[in-house]
Amino acid sequence: MKKLVFFLFFLAVFTSFGQTDWNQKSSLPAPGRYAHISFVVGDEAFCGLGAIEAPQRIYTAGFFRYRPSTDTWDKLADFPGGARYGATAFAINGKGYICLGVDNTHMWRNDVWRFDPATLAWTRMADFPGGNRYGSCSFVIGNKAYLACGSVNDGYGYLRDLWCYTPETDTWVRKADLPVEHKSGAVGFSINGKGYVGCGAANTYETTQDFYQYDPATDHWTRIADLPGKRSGAMGFVLGDMAFVGTGTSLSATYITIWAYSPSTNTWTQVPDPPAGFSKRVSATAFVMNGGAWIMGGRSDPYDPYYNTGVMLNDLWNFGPCLNPIAGYTYREDDLTVSFTDSSFQAAQYHWDFGDGSTTTDKNPVHQFSPGDFNVCLKVTNSCGTDSTCKTLHIACLPPVAGFSSTYDTMVAVFTDTSTFGSLIARLWDFGDSTSSSVKNPVHVYAEPGIYHVCLTITDSCGTSSAYETIYMMIALTLQISAEPAATNDLLANFSDLTPGTAYWKWKFGDGDSSEVKNPSHVYKDYGIYTVCLVAGDDRHLGTTCETLLLHVNPSLHQSNPVILYPNPAREKEYVRFYRDCQSADLFAEDQFGKKVFSRHIDSPDLDAPAEIDLSLLAAGVYFIHVNCDSNWKVWKIVVL
Repeated sequence: MKKLVFFLFFLAVFTSFGQTDWNQKSSLPAPGRYAHISFVVGDEAFCGLGAIEAPQRIYTAGFFRYRPSTDTWDKLADFPGGARYGATAFAINGKGYICLGVDNTHMWRNDVWRFDPATLAWTRMADFPGGNRYGSCSFVIGNKAYLACGSVNDGYGYLRDLWCYTPETDTWVRKADLPVEHKSGAVGFSINGKGYVGCGAANTYETTQDFYQYDPATDHWTRIADLPGKRSGAMGFVLGDMAFVGTGTSLSATYITIWAYSPSTNTWTQVPDPPAGFSKRVSATAFVMNGGAWIMGGRSDPYDPYYNTGVMLNDLWNFGPCLNPIAGYTYREDDLTVSFTDSSFQAAQYHWDFGDGSTTTDKNPVHQFSPGDFNVCLKVTNSCGTDSTCKTLHIACLPPVAGFSSTYDTMVAVFTDTSTFGSLIARLWDFGDSTSSSVKNPVHVYAEPGIYHVCLTITDSCGTSSAYETIYMMIALTLQISAEPAATNDLLANFSDLTPGTAYWKWKFGDGDSSEVKNPSHVYKDYGIYTVCLVAGDDRHLGTTCETLLLHVNPSLHQSNPVILYPNPAREKEYVRFYRDCQSADLFAEDQFGKKVFSRHIDSPDLDAPAEIDLSLLAAGVYFIHVNCDSNWKVWKIVVL
C-alpha cells in the first residue's frame, strides 16, 4: 500500500507540470562563484556578488542582468556595498534588495541596499537592526519580506531569529524565532501566503534536514516533514504550488538530487536528476521567471570544506516543467470590426475560428463581421498539449450618438465633441453663421453678435447622428453699478444698475442670495465685507462687473432701538440682532389669533452674532414677534412665506 501511495503522489507531481525539461543557457560572462545572490523583477533576473576564490577568501561586487527572452547577460555597475559573500537578496514592489554578508576584509555587514531596475540606481536603506551576519535566507509574502537566521563569529555563532521588512516605511520588526537552536545556510521560500525555512547548518557546521512553516497571520512556526537527507548550501525555488529543494552538501558528499515538496500533502518526492552536464554543486543560486526556474553557479563536486574546494561554476541551467497551455482571449468591438487580444498561458501556436467560415493563425487578429451571433473559438498548442476556449459574440451595428459641449465668452466659442461612434467616416460642424469645420474640437470666432444655432453631425459605418445647441454671442458691455448701505438699516443695502440700455439683470449679493430686478434691495444677516456682482445686457451686449460692499454697525441707528429683526418677509429663518448689552432677553411669536407659536430665553445675548428664530415649522401667514431686552420691549409684524 505504501508503494502505491508513493507512486500516486509521484504521478501527481508530474501530471501537474507535464514532463520536465533541462536546458543549458548562456553562462555568466564572469568567473565562477558561489554563495552569490539573485532576484527577479518583471521579466529580468539580476545576479551577482559571491566568492570567486574560496581559500583566499576573494569576493566580488560584480552585478549582472539576465534576459531570458534573448538568453543574454549584461554587465551592470558593481554593487555599491562592495564585494560580498553570503549576502541575502529579495524583490518587492518592482525593486530588488541586497543586504548583509561578509566583505573582503572578512567583516560581517548589516547594510541594506535597494536597486531600481528602471534607472539601474542603488539607494542605501536603513541598516538591518538584527546585527551583522551572513548566510541568512529570505522569503516574501505579499508586500513584506522576511529574513531568517544566519551566522556570526566566523561561522561558529548561528542564529534563529526572524525579521519582517516593510519597504513602504523602510522598517524591520522582529517576529517569532524559529523553534530551533540555530541555523545558517538554510533554504527559504513561500507558497500560498506561508513561509518556509529548512535545512542548513547548525553550530560546528553540522548539516540538518528539518523544515518549518511560518504563518504571518499568527506569527507562529510549525514543523513540517523533514527533507529526505541532511544538507547545507542547497538552493530552492517554487513553481506553481510546489517547492523544489536540491543540490547542496552534507559535508561528506555533494549532491545533484532535487526534491519536490507539496504543502497539501506535506510530503517530499525526488524528481529525476538533471542531465549529466549539470554538476553536483553547493551554494548555487536559483530564480524563477515565466513559469520556469534557473539555477546558476556554485562550487562543484568534489567538494570538502577542509581539503578540496571544488571548482567555481558560472553555468546557467533552465529547469522548465512542461506546462500545458491554457487558452484565453479578450476582444473589443468597433462597429462591425472586432479586435482580439490573446490572454493565453504558455501558448506557442494559435488557431482562431471566427464562426463565419474564416480562420487565422495570428496571435492578435482583427476581423470584420457582418451583423449576427458568432461562436468564436481559439485553440492554442505548445509542445506539452492543446487547449481551447469559445465565446459567443453578438455583433450589432449600433448607430452613432452625436453630442458636444461648448463654452463661450464675448465672440469666441470653444466646442468639444462628446459623441460616441464606431469607425468614424465623417464629422461636420455647422456654426450657424454659414461656416463649418471638420476638426474634432474646434474654436470658432463669430463676426457679429447674435443668437446662433450650432449643429454637429457624425457619420460612421452604422449611420448618422446630429446634435444641436443654441449659443448667444454678445458684444462686451461695461457695466456701471452702485452698492450702498441703506440710511435706515445698517444691514440693508441698495443696489442700482446705472448702465444705459440694459434689459436683463442677474445680481449676486455675495452671501448666497440673488435677484433679477434692475435695482434691488437686500438685507444681510451679519456685518462684513461682501463681493456683489452683476451680469446684465441686452440682445447684443453682455457685461459682468463686481464691487465690494462693507457693512458695519451704525450706532446712530440704534439709539432708541437696541434690537432689530430681519428679514421681512421671511421663509425658514428669522434673525434678531442686539446692539445693547442685556442681562437677559425673551423672544416669542404669536399668530394672528394671539396663540404663542414660538418662545426662547437668552442670557446675555451676543452682540457679535444674531440670534436665530426657526420658522420652518410655521405655516405661511402673518405673525407677531415680541423681543424683550431688559426694560426695552418691541413687537414686529412679519410675513412668513
